[in-house]
Amino acid sequence: MVKEFMDIADRVSPQEETVYVMNSPGRNSDPDSGFPLISVILPFYNDEKNIGEAVEGIIGQDYPNFELILVDDVSRDGSLKIAEDMEARDPRIRILKHSHNQGAGPARNSGVQIAGGEYLLFMDSDDILKPGALTLLHKTAVREQSKIVIGSCNQIDEAGIITDHDRARDFGCEECFGVINGEEAVRRWLNIERGGFLPVRPWGILIETEMYRKSGLFFCTGEHEDLTWTPFLYKFAGKVVYLKDIIVTYQIRQGSIINSPYSEARVRRYHKVWDDTVERLNVYDLQEYERDFKIFHIGNFLWQLSLGVPGRDVLDAAAELLGSSLSLKGEKILDKSGPDLGYMPEMVIRILQHLEWDWDIQLWTRLVSGFSDDILYKFIKKKLTAIRNMIWRAQMVNDNDREKIQELKTELSEFEALNEEKDNQISGLVTENERLRKRLIEVSFYLNTLLTDMDKRVVASNVRARGPRHFGVDVFRPSVFLLLIKRLPGIRSLREAGIIKALEKSGQFSPRFYRETYTDLEEYQGDLLLHFVRYGGYEGRSPNRYFDSKWYLNSNPIVEKKGINPLYHFLQYGMKEGLWPSPDYSPAEYRELVSQNQE
Repeated sequence: MVKEFMDIADRVSPQEETVYVMNSPGRNSDPDSGFPLISVILPFYNDEKNIGEAVEGIIGQDYPNFELILVDDVSRDGSLKIAEDMEARDPRIRILKHSHNQGAGPARNSGVQIAGGEYLLFMDSDDILKPGALTLLHKTAVREQSKIVIGSCNQIDEAGIITDHDRARDFGCEECFGVINGEEAVRRWLNIERGGFLPVRPWGILIETEMYRKSGLFFCTGEHEDLTWTPFLYKFAGKVVYLKDIIVTYQIRQGSIINSPYSEARVRRYHKVWDDTVERLNVYDLQEYERDFKIFHIGNFLWQLSLGVPGRDVLDAAAELLGSSLSLKGEKILDKSGPDLGYMPEMVIRILQHLEWDWDIQLWTRLVSGFSDDILYKFIKKKLTAIRNMIWRAQMVNDNDREKIQELKTELSEFEALNEEKDNQISGLVTENERLRKRLIEVSFYLNTLLTDMDKRVVASNVRARGPRHFGVDVFRPSVFLLLIKRLPGIRSLREAGIIKALEKSGQFSPRFYRETYTDLEEYQGDLLLHFVRYGGYEGRSPNRYFDSKWYLNSNPIVEKKGINPLYHFLQYGMKEGLWPSPDYSPAEYRELVSQNQE
């Protein structure tokens, strides 16, 4: 396997010439200490803001035997000077200098070439290694006899808000942690196993050097090098250990590659990411997962594309990629045991909604033409359900414009007939009928257009709720109602009536404060607590003067992701876990203030 992989190495990722300078001996080596040498490899490029803190987090470790290899990828700011000053003060630091800029992946490869440790640990210059991390990683590797130990991470944004990155993805699933078989690790990485999670990132992972070199793995050039590396490392190792303990704090930086919108050139380079992936699937005996890898890459690509406002050139390149290398056309995807991929057309809509210019059916067709027929069909059924729910909701209130509601129902009837007609043909569909496929794409476009139009028209029709027993708002806004529908899967176990009852009993919702603080509710005739539970909490509106809903949601994104009302979450779980209700008050201070000022 190794020889086979190295045979393609020059073709996939040619090794670049490097120039490096080293201290001597360049390590805190103590062969009698009983602690194997760990080589920490940290590439950097123009990161004078963070490089010092990243290095301090490493050299401050209590593990007694490590070397730190800093790889300068031809920085043009003060990063290298900071690194050199730290190198002069600490003999465990070595600096390797590239002769020209190559990117983070090749920089890590260069560090591996000169590493002398029994273990490797990759870090980035915007990462902070937590105290005791090396000791914990090494002890775990020895105890579990594992060649790979993966640490968890949290993240801090530029506003200083810290969030638990990994727990937001695994929903605190305890089964995610511990010893995992190599192929099972790949399945988790691909999110095939629901409830499982393994990081995509290459940093914060302790790797046995001998095993790594035998694997033949290296980082490919260009962006997304972790996508063509991490799962194959898991597979080759045969076993990994995933720790719940936080090992690294990742700093979110505006302008970093991962947080930057796609350019046309970057989209076109994604073809190579997929080509490199396919090469490695063949080498590491993972061909049976090719479709799953493709699905993973489509989701990652669409998410990255949604981070900015793409120009027409970017969308043209994206349509080419989705219709060729990453096409799922002709495949049956949505079997009962498979993943729910209805989000793919929704992601395309999100991307197109960023545009300041109108998008048409031709652009929609190009972007979704690579989706499988059953994905398109499921999207259509979802839109039909949303439209029916909107009309049903409009009829449930005492409206003054039944004629317009009836007009919308008439427009829907054609699509409902189409849905009934195609049910027998398309269920579990894989078709080569291009005419039918074209119709699927057209209907998916026009249903979404109709739904958008209905949103505007129902609001314009001023559908009102009347009578003392109605909880409706003055103007029914379907967009808010649809947002609630989208949240329902995450709150099935938390019935709305139970939440309202619990908050009423707690006495921590102040109607007076709520109405006086949010003046747009002055004309609102419905129940204020119901409004807060359904909409206000998710919009960041606070229920009393001491609880900051927006801050709480930003600090604990898992609350918003699960669709739990923020105040309810704090009272039921957060207070017991020591989560703060606002940046100004601790849980204890909050309890005292609320008890003194209950209305």
